[in-house]
Amino acid sequence: MNHKLNMSYFVARLRDVTVAVGCALVIANAAQAVITNVVETGGDNEATDTITAKWTGQTFAVSVDNEPIPGALIGDNYTVTPFQDLAPAFVDRNHRYTNTDGGTGVEVFPIPNYLLGGDYIMSGNDNRDNVPYQLDVTLGGPARGYMLVDNRLQDGSGDDPPTIGPNMQWLLDDGWVATSGGLNRTSDATRPDELGIDEGADGSINQWYSIYTKAFTAPGTVTLLQADNGGRNMYGAVFQLIDDSIVPGDVNGDGVANMDDFPPIRDHFFQSVTGRAEGDLTLDGFVNFADFRQWKDNAVGVGVSSVPEPAMGSLLSIGMLALGMVRRRK
Repeated sequence: MNHKLNMSYFVARLRDVTVAVGCALVIANAAQAVITNVVETGGDNEATDTITAKWTGQTFAVSVDNEPIPGALIGDNYTVTPFQDLAPAFVDRNHRYTNTDGGTGVEVFPIPNYLLGGDYIMSGNDNRDNVPYQLDVTLGGPARGYMLVDNRLQDGSGDDPPTIGPNMQWLLDDGWVATSGGLNRTSDATRPDELGIDEGADGSINQWYSIYTKAFTAPGTVTLLQADNGGRNMYGAVFQLIDDSIVPGDVNGDGVANMDDFPPIRDHFFQSVTGRAEGDLTLDGFVNFADFRQWKDNAVGVGVSSVPEPAMGSLLSIGMLALGMVRRRK
């Protein structure tokens, strides 16, 4: 038996399977596209460097060797995948998103689940200091957006969240708010969740982004403006579809928001979670007052109106109240 030949055959078939799986992910995502178009104005758009912004499912020709990924050659085609670990950040660099320290192979903390599999935008890092700059992002349905902002914005410090205002003041003016899942280097829910960036794709985390979010309840166009971040990194943007068939406040998916939906919110209050079934109604990876208020504002049935907004110390008593109401109803 020729073991060398068999091993070569195995490696070739493994490569075929890997490519097929990657293509299937792109095709599956395209079938339910969140981002249907992006129009960039004010970009550098240099023929051999910064090209117009691309997004998940789009294919573009490589114009510089090793960009946007190591090993890419001029003339190759690159197709933007759904968002994932090691997803390239820009069309004109080989920077990539990761929370894994390549030196140790240890995940510093998980990439927030709410980003994974989403449609995302690869723009040019050279556009970080362009004013004016604008991305008009067309969404194919209700979606939640996530803006990834370099921590060094304005004050130059990567150790704490970005200083917004006057730089990128438009972000707050347009209603984007910091995420609060405690998924950051300090596990602090009062700071935005974070995402690492490996500059140069050499396995090291060089800088950190903070994550801001906003819900868009209908299809339409979202406008993103300049990054105001010369000498640092351009922002990133990820969008996830919102299933508009889900009833607001309905945690357990039975089609109605009522007392049965309260226990998961109570049990996971101020905790990072992985989905709606654990009480995360706003889909930001964390259960907090926003989730409670969505449930309270939409729930119907006995006892709902008498449940007060929780304080941390009163969660247990609220839980007992809800349990008593459910028992009496039954």
